[in-house]
Amino acid sequence: MTEKKPFLSICIPTRNRAAFLYRTLRSITETPVFQNGNDIEIVVSDNASTDATREVAALFTRKYPDKIVYSRNEEDIADKNFEKSLSLGNGEFLKLNNDTFWFDGDGLEKMLSDVKKYAEDRPVLFFTNDKNGRETVCADMNEFVRNASYTVTWLGSFGIWKTDFDRITDFSKNADTQLAQTDVLFREITRRGKAVILPEQYTKYQFVWNKPKYDVSKIFGEYYPDFLQSYVESGVVSKSVFKKEKQRVLRHIFNYYFSFNMAGNDLEFFDGLKKHYAFNLFFYLKLVAFLSNHLIKKLIYWWKIKRRGVDGNFRKQWRKRNPAASVVPLKFDCLNSIYAGNGAIGELNIENCDPEKNTLIIGELVKIGKDVRFVFNGAGKMIFVADGTEIPDGTTVYPDTGRGSAL
Repeated sequence: MTEKKPFLSICIPTRNRAAFLYRTLRSITETPVFQNGNDIEIVVSDNASTDATREVAALFTRKYPDKIVYSRNEEDIADKNFEKSLSLGNGEFLKLNNDTFWFDGDGLEKMLSDVKKYAEDRPVLFFTNDKNGRETVCADMNEFVRNASYTVTWLGSFGIWKTDFDRITDFSKNADTQLAQTDVLFREITRRGKAVILPEQYTKYQFVWNKPKYDVSKIFGEYYPDFLQSYVESGVVSKSVFKKEKQRVLRHIFNYYFSFNMAGNDLEFFDGLKKHYAFNLFFYLKLVAFLSNHLIKKLIYWWKIKRRGVDGNFRKQWRKRNPAASVVPLKFDCLNSIYAGNGAIGELNIENCDPEKNTLIIGELVKIGKDVRFVFNGAGKMIFVADGTEIPDGTTVYPDTGRGSAL
């Protein structure tokens, strides 16, 4: 008897986000549609992570060896890892999924059902993850760009039928622009002449504290318009749609470039924008309006930080990352390296935590006693505390203790 292949592959390219990956994988593997059938497959393509990504993946592959594919790149291949993750999928439909996206409620079941509706015709499917939108059938690129706008650049919005993916020999030809999937999406819509926008909110986003800055003005202000302009020149996209889209994407560029949560050195802002915006009056008008509004928001933000204090602000960001846990962070510098499960209580004292190497996973309903310390000593990359564990007062937990070593 031939083994049934999965229908939907959730393909997750990841690098150094082990704690985020844990929540994402747990959200998928705990759903009835995953546990009780063979329609869903998970693919994790680890892009040479230096943290506990391998160890986190192993927690799940040990339990579901036939439903989860884990692969590790020995070298960082950057955005070519998108193609790599898709290439490992066995499902009829391959869906890219950010390592920070987790499924809540029946989101995964809805996604599977919505994709199956189009299994016969197999049009291009696009996922806005917007609960306020509506399902839209687009007959050409003009309609698609008008309705999807710059969300076409988002990794988590992309999916492709495996038969179409296997036909493409140059998926990553524009990987250096960080928009490889956008290029393929546009090519497929042009070839097929039809796309369906699915607006359902299937996933939720895990808040990333101090997200590293990237060259948003270059990617969205030059590379993305370059793609669109090539379709204008070939007569596939109208000039009016192109002009409108350049205006719409500006807000996205401004919001990201001037975000309060982005960390790192400032990148050249105008270098990426001069090609398509230098001689457009609306750019300067929108920039002045945005900066005026941003200055007010910055003053309010500064006042809130001052009122809450450094510790208070940190704990606010912690609650964004771990909204269902009552764990109180006391001492550590690696917020993005920690997962605190639902119903976990106690205080966190973490020592020697390197955010690019170490990961602490606190399971569901864990009770942490007083004066407990989690200490990374170089013997291991991950401390994993299993669900329902009670840690006695005064305990010191090391990554080599073996505590909670299985799901």
